[in-house]
Amino acid sequence: RDLNHDVLYYQEPIKYKLNIVKDQKEILSTNFRIHYTDYLSLSSSLRDDYRRLVNNPISEGYVFLSRNNLIRLLQEYIRNKILEIKSTDQGNVDKMRDQLLKIDGFREIYDKILAQWEVKKEEFEYSIDIQYKQGENLSNIFPPCIKEILSKAREGENLEHTERLYLVFFLHALEYPSEEVINVFSSLPDFDREKTAYQVEFAKKKGYTPHSCDTLKSLNLCMAKKHNDKLCLEGYYSKKLDEQKKIKHPLFYVQFNKYKNLKTRENLAEGESS
Repeated sequence: RDLNHDVLYYQEPIKYKLNIVKDQKEILSTNFRIHYTDYLSLSSSLRDDYRRLVNNPISEGYVFLSRNNLIRLLQEYIRNKILEIKSTDQGNVDKMRDQLLKIDGFREIYDKILAQWEVKKEEFEYSIDIQYKQGENLSNIFPPCIKEILSKAREGENLEHTERLYLVFFLHALEYPSEEVINVFSSLPDFDREKTAYQVEFAKKKGYTPHSCDTLKSLNLCMAKKHNDKLCLEGYYSKKLDEQKKIKHPLFYVQFNKYKNLKTRENLAEGESS
């Protein structure tokens, strides 16, 4: 109630649901309930489907929730409050930080997070827009694993199921139009436009994401060695870590290459203007 939210605490856990799975009974209980209006307010920016009000048990206007879920809602409340204060009074944020740093153990946590953030900031530097744009050709900066599959598709070779899925997930992640994704498979010997369209749209609705490099290796889809791709094999130099850093995801491969090409063009333009 200190935060002006209607949260009820029960010293003895209250039972609110009975799950039965394969004849096994599980009774769910909790010590916490929160009024649905406060629940909606706190969870409004959290997009997980299971957090929707209709997917949570409610009685007499109060939502049952676990301790961890309550903590997550309060974290979001505090985050929003800090952002609100920061936008209106940076001095208060600095003052609050200084007060928190006086708490035993907090500075160690703060310094650890700060160090991790410094490393992460370098990755954000390469976070350039790689979404599909009409008339723009991204295929020249695709990773070798995707180039290999596209080459096989153009040659009319049959693709493995894992190759088809990965290609669809990858192109969807770049927001390629569904029709273009479908056309990629048009040269395959077993191509069926209606069936392919259904599968492509199904994957899009599900929001499947492309595999990481580790997963691609386990599926034998990594083509770094076959294509002798330097970026895949050696990674890139990290200024923050002062060492080579491995590429961990094919989408970052695209981002890094697009960023590098952009910087090259900018440097050339500066050279011509000077």
